[in-house]
Amino acid sequence: MNDDRLRAILPFLRPRIEEPSPLVWSLFFLLCAGLAAVIIVHIHGQRKARRLRQNALSKLAEQKGLEQADIDLLQSLASALERPVQLVESAYAYNRTVDPYVAELMQRDQHHPHLDHLATVRQRLGFDRVEPGRSVRSSHELPAGITLMVWLEDETHGAFYPWILVEQNERAWAIVPLLKEDYFRYPHLSSEPALTLRFWIGDDTEYRAVVPIQSIDAAQHAVYLEHTIQLERLQQRDFYRISVYFPLRFVVLSSGQDDTEPTERSDAKTETTAPFIDVHVLDLSAGGLSVETEEEAAYERERFAVDDGFRGAFCLAGLVCEVVHREQIEKTLRLQLRFEPMSEARRSQLVRQVYDYQLRSTLDDSASS
Repeated sequence: MNDDRLRAILPFLRPRIEEPSPLVWSLFFLLCAGLAAVIIVHIHGQRKARRLRQNALSKLAEQKGLEQADIDLLQSLASALERPVQLVESAYAYNRTVDPYVAELMQRDQHHPHLDHLATVRQRLGFDRVEPGRSVRSSHELPAGITLMVWLEDETHGAFYPWILVEQNERAWAIVPLLKEDYFRYPHLSSEPALTLRFWIGDDTEYRAVVPIQSIDAAQHAVYLEHTIQLERLQQRDFYRISVYFPLRFVVLSSGQDDTEPTERSDAKTETTAPFIDVHVLDLSAGGLSVETEEEAAYERERFAVDDGFRGAFCLAGLVCEVVHREQIEKTLRLQLRFEPMSEARRSQLVRQVYDYQLRSTLDDSASS
């Protein structure tokens, strides 16, 4: 009985499948055609924008004197850049793009012709030297003949000795000790993965880097280093500090006194209107100095200025200092002072004087030993 009832309603339960109407088919084809048109326009726009970017790179590269083979090589390297023209506009973009490719080539074939092409391109673009007023961004920009202070171990242990950059190409840069006998002060060169070094650039400031060693030529006393863009431009607190000992006179500044450098005041005014204290300098960097004194005025004041009449190995006259730390040792007070802002030219000169002093001391020690 129940089966008969179900059999009667089965026709109404079966799904009814009908062919789409012509209108539905038309709308479907129009939708597909619209999507295809959007995709084609997008791809065409992308290709057109890429051609425009490539043309901009080629045009500027030609203006800078690059040959077509060099331009083609740059085009292949710049394919991942949003603005390929940066490759010939910016030394930073060039180094960031080219250096990983060079490292890859060095692992595969150190005589690959692209290495020589890229060296020529770098020279023609002027990316092998530092423009005045710009910081150093790559070891490629270091000039031949620059003095590098190379540590025996690291900056917290042992001494350092001066080395000279003698040559460089796209593959590496070669340094040799200023004195040949100093090469033998580094007995573990063959087992060291990297060298810690510092250098300064005229009209700029001090730099620090830890550079991987690529190879060693013991016969020529030369070390070949990998190129790097990891050059740290040092801040005031990180400048290299040397041990010294010489007398210095500070003018005591009152808490409300103007921050202008005392070099703007006459010597007569300094002598007659401002108290002073005599100290001995214990160490010095381009960022500050440490002194010791037994004068009571040093306990109370926070700011001092180097006497305008100071004449010594360092350009300290007129610099304003701020106390950052005091330490009492029996009857002697030791002060750590930080230089207040000075001109870049003044700081560069002081950095150079600090390194020249240490260089002379190192050479004297080497000669005496």
